[in-house]
Amino acid sequence: MSFKRFAFRLYIKHYKNNASVRSFFALLSLDILVKAGMVILIPLYTQFMSRPDFGLFNYLFFYISTVSLIANLGIYVPHTKLLNQTLQDDHSKINGTIFLLFLVPNLIIATIFLGFRIDLWIAKALFYKSNVNFEKYRYGLQFAVFAAAFNFMLNAWLLATKKIKLIQKIQVFRFFVHIPVLLGLYFHWFNEPVSFRLWCFYGLDFIITVIVFLSLQKEIHWKIEQKFLKPIFKIAFPIFLNACLAIILNFLDKLYLENSSFHTQMPSYALATQLASIIPIVSISFLNVMLPDFLKVTDLEHNFGHTLRTEKRLFALLFVAGVGIWLGTWLGLIFQIFPSSYHDALWVLGILLIAKIIEALAQLYVRYTILLEKTWLSLIYSLIAAPIAFFLNIYFVPLYGMSACVMVILINSLITYFFFKAIIGWQVKKLI
Repeated sequence: MSFKRFAFRLYIKHYKNNASVRSFFALLSLDILVKAGMVILIPLYTQFMSRPDFGLFNYLFFYISTVSLIANLGIYVPHTKLLNQTLQDDHSKINGTIFLLFLVPNLIIATIFLGFRIDLWIAKALFYKSNVNFEKYRYGLQFAVFAAAFNFMLNAWLLATKKIKLIQKIQVFRFFVHIPVLLGLYFHWFNEPVSFRLWCFYGLDFIITVIVFLSLQKEIHWKIEQKFLKPIFKIAFPIFLNACLAIILNFLDKLYLENSSFHTQMPSYALATQLASIIPIVSISFLNVMLPDFLKVTDLEHNFGHTLRTEKRLFALLFVAGVGIWLGTWLGLIFQIFPSSYHDALWVLGILLIAKIIEALAQLYVRYTILLEKTWLSLIYSLIAAPIAFFLNIYFVPLYGMSACVMVILINSLITYFFFKAIIGWQVKKLI
């Protein structure tokens, strides 16, 4: 046996017997499985829902995903950082402060929105040229935003405290939420499939979140501790403003496509977008699981060198995954796993996969804004990129439909990558 082969076997054996590494990959695989659940089950959803219903649900889903980040108020970021940089005795106080800052404002805002029918103004913005009756989705949409935000907050907390076994159990239950949704669509349990899928999916997921959250009450001291407010708002406020600007960056293309003469392209665009989302699902899950350990490292030079090496490995992984996704979709269309009416999603998917890979690599550098407590850099980026995306979408999408949508996303991903790699590299060198 050669020395290289012997050394390689020792290397594999070391990591195979490392408990933390095994936990890492067990959690990562389950996190990806659950988040990809809606993606890998898409063929069934395209078969059980009509093309217009599939497009409409995903249009609402894109809105929920974007707005739920605003509902988080950006406080999930300082939550993770504080839990990994403070004494264990303070953790219950931090948890109580964070969740009070999340729950109280959201309940007040939801009451105001529904009580004064402000959500109907949002409906006019979402469907300003559409014949969709928003009243059918009014309450379901607001509930889904809160449920998604609460789910995100809980998941960030569990990841920060490395409750691996609990996360694994939750992820399994969350994956099986899709089963009653698909059965209901197949057997027509509800006359309105979009509304049924909205309430059933987010309702069941919310029940799981609440049960887990209540089981962890001993770790929450329900009181706002003033000494934590300053560090929380210092980090969270730029994240919150950035999430508000993300509506322009992440949702405006869908808004203009839905309300243009190309609105019939929305189902195909939604299919391509959801399939391409496998790339950020893999990369974000990878980065989220690594984030607590990343924040503990104080040696910036070592951290940045590791990031440059990780970028090459992550690119190789995501490139192979992207090729597999595209080929799988192509075969799915050939063998009628996807209805033939979605054939125009294939070329769009190719461009979106490239854009999502570039965005994933950019996130390696975005996380340094948390480590360096310079989350305002994300805000500066959004202030630069949002106007560009706004004018490109408002002018080109009504003229060229989803062709313009994907090109705007590609341009935005390139701007994101080069901006954060350059600015973080400069910041790290200056601090070193």
